[in-house]
Amino acid sequence: MAAAVATTLAVALLAAAPAHAGRLTVHDPVDDMWVVAEGSTEPAPAPGTAIGDFIRTSFRHSGARVVVKAKFVELQPAGKRTRLWVLMRDQDRRKTWALVETTRKDRHGSARLMTNRGGDIECKVRYSVDFAKNTMTVSVPRRCLDNPRYLSFKASSEHVKRGRTYAFVDSSHSKWASSRGWSDPVRRG
Repeated sequence: MAAAVATTLAVALLAAAPAHAGRLTVHDPVDDMWVVAEGSTEPAPAPGTAIGDFIRTSFRHSGARVVVKAKFVELQPAGKRTRLWVLMRDQDRRKTWALVETTRKDRHGSARLMTNRGGDIECKVRYSVDFAKNTMTVSVPRRCLDNPRYLSFKASSEHVKRGRTYAFVDSSHSKWASSRGWSDPVRRG
C-alpha cells in the first residue's frame, strides 16, 4: 500500500506543469474576439473586431516586481472604456486581480490591485497605455502579493464602445471568450 501511494505521489509531482524561470510569453490567435450583451452569460463570436484583440502577453516575475505586458491587434482611445484584467494565482492558490483601465474621460488610464473578491489592495501599481504601440502594461511590487514563489496567470481584455449594452472581450491565451485554464507557473527569476 505504501509503495502504491509513493508511486502515485511521484507520478503526480512529475506531471505538474514546470515553472518557467522569471518569464513566460503566450500567443493568442487574432480575430477571436467575443461580444457579450449586458445581462447575458452567453458570448457570441465577434469576427473583425480588433480593439482589445490579444496578439501576445508577457508575464515577468522578478525579485522586486511582477510585470504583465499585453500587445493587441489594435488599441485606440475610442469608446466608453478599455480594460486589461490580470488574475494572478500564487503557490497557495490565493488569487489577486490587477486592472488597467482607460475611459472616455481618462485616456491616460488608471490601475488598481484587488483581492479576489474585488476589495482594493493599497499598493503603488505602475502601468502604461501606449496607443501607438497597441500595448497595456501593469507592474506590481511582489511585496503586495506577499512575495510569492511562483504565479500562474489569466488575462482578458474588455472593450465597450459607446453604450453599456455589450462588451467585446478576449482571453490572452485561449480562443474562447474567457480563459479555461491558467498559464504555466512562472517562478521568481
